[in-house]
Amino acid sequence: MPVLLDALYDKDLKATLERWKQAPDSRVVMAYESAGWRFVIARLDIPSSSLVHAVTGELGELVKALLLDWATSKGSALNRLELFVGTGLPAVATDVTNFVTDLLKLPATKPTKKVLTQFFKGRETLLSNMNRPGLSDQVVNWVYARSSGICEFQGCDAVLFKDDLDNYGYYGYLAHIVAAKANGPRGDAAHSAVLAQSPSNIMLCCDVHHRLIDKVDPDSYPRERLEAMVTARVVWRTHQVETLAWPVVHAMAFIGDIAGRTTTFSQHDARKALMEAHLMPASERVVEYFLRDSTGGNDVDHPGYWSEFLRNFRTQILHIYEALRGHGAFGVHAEQLAIFPLGNMPAMLLGGWLVGEARRVELFSFRRSQGTWVRPKPEVIPTFTWTPPVEPLRTGEKVLITLELTTEITDAALNEELLAMPRIRIRPSEYGVDVVVSPTSMQKYREACQDAWAYAVDVLRASEVNICAIAPAAAVFAFGMKLQSRMHPRIHMYQMAFQKPPFLAFSLDRHTIISPGEPPSKVLQLDAL
Repeated sequence: MPVLLDALYDKDLKATLERWKQAPDSRVVMAYESAGWRFVIARLDIPSSSLVHAVTGELGELVKALLLDWATSKGSALNRLELFVGTGLPAVATDVTNFVTDLLKLPATKPTKKVLTQFFKGRETLLSNMNRPGLSDQVVNWVYARSSGICEFQGCDAVLFKDDLDNYGYYGYLAHIVAAKANGPRGDAAHSAVLAQSPSNIMLCCDVHHRLIDKVDPDSYPRERLEAMVTARVVWRTHQVETLAWPVVHAMAFIGDIAGRTTTFSQHDARKALMEAHLMPASERVVEYFLRDSTGGNDVDHPGYWSEFLRNFRTQILHIYEALRGHGAFGVHAEQLAIFPLGNMPAMLLGGWLVGEARRVELFSFRRSQGTWVRPKPEVIPTFTWTPPVEPLRTGEKVLITLELTTEITDAALNEELLAMPRIRIRPSEYGVDVVVSPTSMQKYREACQDAWAYAVDVLRASEVNICAIAPAAAVFAFGMKLQSRMHPRIHMYQMAFQKPPFLAFSLDRHTIISPGEPPSKVLQLDAL
């Protein structure tokens, strides 16, 4: 079975060697480079003559003291440490079985304090570039500025420009990626001297990681890996600076029931979508507002769901309304909103109606085909058109507006009352569940909605507007934002039920929400918006 070379820090290495020193029937050998930094200490089982374990790592004060005492100790009670001068010592995680076998064929070096001390001093001299000798203040300042004073090792967030008592200064280690000396870790005969003073070759590290990459396990951290870490940190810092210019948005998720399944919302994915859109969320979490039945009775295709709609969601609706007016999470300083709508069509229309267009609103559409809020790159931009009624019209009639984005709403899908009304149709150049996911396509769709709504209200002077929709939630939400309460006629929003004729979900009348049934018990009166 192969024995891989293990790398340990000073404390762990000392504990391992102490166990070996006391273990019976063991033979411990140490191989080292006479003019280098590599060493290997291996334990063999005497009865079986097999290699048991092999270690290398950090030669700190604890291990050096132990090795000096072990090599020079006298008497047969302790296992003697055998020394060998080697070449081509293996790297970490390499099978050392053959190396140790060949090593034992060589003559051993007499274990003296002088021999070990010379190796220790030579090794420290090679690794002394960790203490940034000869680096100018310009280089030091450049590296600290590049790293923002944070350890550049991947995943480390150690702050190195102050200590635990908030004393400011340089508390990190400036490690050479390519060693300043050719025979040091990642050293190179052609490049070490040239790169010794180059800031691009210096990596800011905390104590733990500077020992890891130069003294404990240099073999696992070649030049390319460390350079990639530095590059990643530069990209991160550049990104952080760029975000300072991004608009700050107050983000909300507007979640409603969907027939037959519970809607869920991913905070992580929503924040990712905001960052990809170059928008800076004002708080750590996207504020979640629910028009959703937590008990599970979310059969929106049943008329009874909507007849009890205001009773079930009265508190939530008022909470959203108050928040948007400036008394809640968003406040009067929320100059821009980012909204993540997901749920049934009537609830989404209501959400858009509550939000309105008094502020700038960035709408995100859930990409059902990909299961994410993150917008696609590059954009796929369909066109959107609205079609006015073809027959001669009289002003003041009831009008039907159909939002047909996911699929066509055929005459067979409507009831006789709706079919009798003049119909305005809003449609894309190609039907689909993701037709408004890009900001450009959403903007074009909103422009079509604006024109269609203006035609219904200003040209036809509709007495009532009836709405049926088979469209992404964000598209219905966007249309709801067009319905300005101060001037609109009564609006009737219909639920398009599966294999059923559409039925009334609720009505909107200026500042009033009305559920199907007899008022006033099913009426929610809002203050003037």
